[in-house]
Amino acid sequence: MNGDADNETIESNGELVTDTLILSVVAYHEHCYSDHLKRGRGFFLSGEPLNGWVANVGFFLAIIIAIVSLIFFDDMAALFFVSLIPIGYRLYSYFIYERLLKK
Repeated sequence: MNGDADNETIESNGELVTDTLILSVVAYHEHCYSDHLKRGRGFFLSGEPLNGWVANVGFFLAIIIAIVSLIFFDDMAALFFVSLIPIGYRLYSYFIYERLLKK
């Protein structure tokens, strides 16, 4: 790790922060993430990490909503498809970034 915050190496899941930048998922070192939020790039970032505890709770709530809306699909079809968005983002974050750090 060197002194430049934009070039820090992510060595563990504790240092990894994933977020959405407009519509894509991006990975940051925890220090770089806070710097980007402070410098104004946070306007395009969601501000809530995809691999944080709030996102994990939202992920499980989205799964519950998806299951309930599948049971009552005729009345809640739109809710089912909307609930797939946070599920997809969280799974993408895990399989593309987080899973690689566990090895």
